[in-house]
Amino acid sequence: MTQFQMILGSKHFLRHYFTDYDTPLVLLKSLEKGRNYALLDLAAAIPFVAPMAYTQVAGAQPIPTSGFF
Repeated sequence: MTQFQMILGSKHFLRHYFTDYDTPLVLLKSLEKGRNYALLDLAAAIPFVAPMAYTQVAGAQPIPTSGFF
């Protein structure tokens, strides 16, 4: 089973992950103005303290480079 993780937060909060880790990351901007961003960690390599688990019910290829739901 392929695993990935998404970390939600402000742009300022999420940017430090790009300097602290060498894993490929994608920063997703919210589709609604003024909302939080999401950081997509495709390798699930960042040790994050408070993860939430979800079950995937649908998938899309290729992975979008903007927006999240």
